[in-house]
Amino acid sequence: MNTAVAINLYGDRIAYYAEDVPDGSNSPLWLNGKPIRLEGRTYYLPCGGSIRLIGRNYIVSGPLGEKVIIDNRGSANRGFVNLTVNYPSCNIQQVSGLLGNANRNRQDEFQVNQINQTTNLTGFIGMNSPEFASLSQDVEQRYQNEIIKDFAEIHRVTQERSLFDYRPGLTTSFYTDRSFPRIIRTFNSIPNTNRDAARNRCQQMGVSEAEMNGCIFDAYYLDLNPNPIPTPPPATEGVILNKLRHPMVNSNTIAPSKFPENEAQPLPTKPIDSTSKPSEYEPVTKPSTEPVKPAINFKVPEPKAPNVSKPISEPKPIKTPPASPAPKSPPASVPSKGKG
Repeated sequence: MNTAVAINLYGDRIAYYAEDVPDGSNSPLWLNGKPIRLEGRTYYLPCGGSIRLIGRNYIVSGPLGEKVIIDNRGSANRGFVNLTVNYPSCNIQQVSGLLGNANRNRQDEFQVNQINQTTNLTGFIGMNSPEFASLSQDVEQRYQNEIIKDFAEIHRVTQERSLFDYRPGLTTSFYTDRSFPRIIRTFNSIPNTNRDAARNRCQQMGVSEAEMNGCIFDAYYLDLNPNPIPTPPPATEGVILNKLRHPMVNSNTIAPSKFPENEAQPLPTKPIDSTSKPSEYEPVTKPSTEPVKPAINFKVPEPKAPNVSKPISEPKPIKTPPASPAPKSPPASVPSKGKG
């Protein structure tokens, strides 16, 4: 079960921790090394893309159509997430690892392919493929053993490549357990009666045939409630889109009062110059609720030498004029230099 996921999206590092939050807080979502909360809103990422929260699903979307749905399945005694990855077909040849079969070539997932030497099987076989359904219990167990030894070690996250945040003193070696799994569970060892009962349970919950064997496996061995692939609505569903009459920059308008200063701050709402990077702006400071009072010094200043300039930031004192007779007629009014 996945207890954390980290994503590098065009330079932005997004991480979700269902367990072992790096700072021990209850903020599981992190952006570029700092916790962040969405409060049901869309958060625009500095390097493009966005994060949306719909129900218990976090939808991380890239500017070219990439999408990762993080389905929070935490319970009272354990936390884990399900992941759904949508990838644009224009870059489908660049995928590897667990996404490798998306290029329709299952032969390129192993650098050291020992499967042929032990089982007569070739390449990576998914749990819902026709070949998998015909495996005997012994062959399936040997096949899984090869995946554990070769596939897992090739794609294991190293400290140099890790995108996760860690508590002080911890590294990837703390979470590396090469003895896992100590017992290999197989799909073929599930009794037929239990398999049929799990299948009915998965079908009633709307799980498709493409995910059926995995659902049966989880229902029998882990007693997990069936969970179909989430289908969150598009970001524009139910939204009236008005014509933009001038360029606008996506900005985060989350109320700063909901964010402690040690958490990720929303981006500034002022327009950003096209030549600058959003990350160069300082975090937005918390606005004051009190009205701004003019800083005016009503004391009579001491005599000073003429033509001595003062810093612009210092307020100019008001001079008290000497007493004089009241004018016979009011002076002519001067137009103010306000907005045109």
